[in-house]
Amino acid sequence: MTLYKKNLKQLFPALFLIVTTLFYYIPSLVYFSNRKDFSDTFFVMILPVLAVVVIIAVIFWLILALIPHKIMKYFSAILLTAAVLLWLQGDYFVTNYGVLDGSKIYFEQFKQRGFYELAIVSVVFALSIFMQKFINKQLPFIVLLIAIGQIGIVTYNAINEANDKKTSKQIDDEFFNYSSKKNVILVILDAFGADYFEKIRQENPAVVDDLDGFVNYTDAISNYPVTHGSVPSLLTGKMVPDDVHYRHYLRHIVPKTDLPILLEKQGYLVSVISVYTWFDVLYKKMYLTEPVIDNAILKKYYALYLYDMAIFRAVPHFLKRFIYNNGSWRLSDTLANLSHIPSLRPEKARFMLDLVTNKMKKTTAQKRFKMVHVVLPHPEYVYDENCDKIGSILNIPETKLMLEQSKCAFKKLKQYLNKLKALNIYDSSLIVVVSDHGARVISDRSVNGFPSYFAMAGSAALFMVKGINQKGHF
Repeated sequence: MTLYKKNLKQLFPALFLIVTTLFYYIPSLVYFSNRKDFSDTFFVMILPVLAVVVIIAVIFWLILALIPHKIMKYFSAILLTAAVLLWLQGDYFVTNYGVLDGSKIYFEQFKQRGFYELAIVSVVFALSIFMQKFINKQLPFIVLLIAIGQIGIVTYNAINEANDKKTSKQIDDEFFNYSSKKNVILVILDAFGADYFEKIRQENPAVVDDLDGFVNYTDAISNYPVTHGSVPSLLTGKMVPDDVHYRHYLRHIVPKTDLPILLEKQGYLVSVISVYTWFDVLYKKMYLTEPVIDNAILKKYYALYLYDMAIFRAVPHFLKRFIYNNGSWRLSDTLANLSHIPSLRPEKARFMLDLVTNKMKKTTAQKRFKMVHVVLPHPEYVYDENCDKIGSILNIPETKLMLEQSKCAFKKLKQYLNKLKALNIYDSSLIVVVSDHGARVISDRSVNGFPSYFAMAGSAALFMVKGINQKGHF
């Protein structure tokens, strides 16, 4: 066997584990624990990117095999050690950095962990150099077993995944059709806290002058601090029972009791727009999650978004800030910027609100129920009060960013309501504008003294209602 072939053989186990861990196994952990947030099945999402990764990995493998043998024995030992550390970090030593939704992450809280990680990695790498003979002899077989085990587990789960994901190719006109006689409209502005709405009113009291007939309930509170619980609770008027599994509740109990289904039984045409794909379980007839722009680009975006989160999970603390990139993920948002597509959830929300406003039309007297749920003003922070992109958010207080984006959300809401007025269907419509929960802006709890996450996130949700033919000042 030539020296080059020996180097290839020596490098293969470590590179194999790195590729399977970072681009197959860890993405599966992220995907299957957050499956409802993705619009495609696991294989559909990752295989195109994985094919490119494998090609690049093979090229690196062939190039690295050119390293002189004297250096290779140390390099391969370090690479084997790094592969194992990567697997352990991504699988067993995961830290909760909060909700990875574009909100600011206070990385300074984890500074001590970062120091520990650097110290451990430095010591382990130093030991791998001194113990290179043992590592190069004993670890390759173990590493191969780990990689093969990962492939087996992930492939089994992916093959048995339900084929219930599909991306809309075109939007049915019914999403934009409104009754000439009677509409029930539910607009959910995700994370629009009542306290931020009050700040907007205080700055400019005249901003609500054209909200004719609306009554604002300032003491509303969400049952849950997160959308997955709060929206089903909002639609059913109930909390998920403690003795019932959430998925069972969503699939088997909610469809029998929630508002859209009840209205459908009363003869309403129902259409639901929501970014959360688990609504597809309930409203298969008329449900839309993504604004249709370019499905091929969107598929690539979501695949890279999955890899962003997987890499974030697997890398040491000191690299996580680079991957997260202040909420603008390093891989997926780069593609979005190059492709000029609305990729961040607030961008999609603005696009969707503009779409339903611009394409809205008055049709037959058939009564209709419309639900429009968009992730705005929920972080990530993208827009100022005029819905112009703000650029860098460094050194801007999160409360200010949330207030600016809330103003943008309110501006888009008013454009939607004004279109209803222009079509002469505002008065004949029952309109409910709510938030699923309060504004999720988290600062240092040692300063603000809040005892729980729920107290901060669940409180003071926006809730205002306009009845049919209801008149009066806001």
